[in-house]
Amino acid sequence: MTSSQLAAEFGVTRHAVNNFLRATYGPAEGAQRLLDEQQVAEVRAHFVTVAARRAAAREPRTCVVEGCERPGIGERGWCKTHRERWRRRGALEVGRPGANQLAKTHCPHGHECSPENTLVFPSEPGHRRCFTCRYGRPPEPADSPPAASAD
Repeated sequence: MTSSQLAAEFGVTRHAVNNFLRATYGPAEGAQRLLDEQQVAEVRAHFVTVAARRAAAREPRTCVVEGCERPGIGERGWCKTHRERWRRRGALEVGRPGANQLAKTHCPHGHECSPENTLVFPSEPGHRRCFTCRYGRPPEPADSPPAASAD
């Protein structure tokens, strides 16, 4: 039997069968590879498994997250919403909005987000700014005397 005949049997290209044979048995010695019964059986077993996986991927199913009724897609079986949530947050749970920002302990320039070094404006509730980045200097400690002016 030839790789072309096996490819026609499974509806795949001859190239796909030859790639599997090359990976399993090494390169062919002649222009065309004639397969013995053992090789044909291995190729059939491989492509039956591949066909079963493809059929399972096409089979409609619901999202694997408990309580979600949307259709699941992909290998993990998540719906689009859960897949996007995982991609953006790294978790499937719905957290408090902005929790990932509040969890940050330093600004992008490496200054600590301590209460003394953090500005919160009333016009932007929930938004924080780094004092050192904004004014170019660290904030003065509250217990130090005000700087004397040179008159």
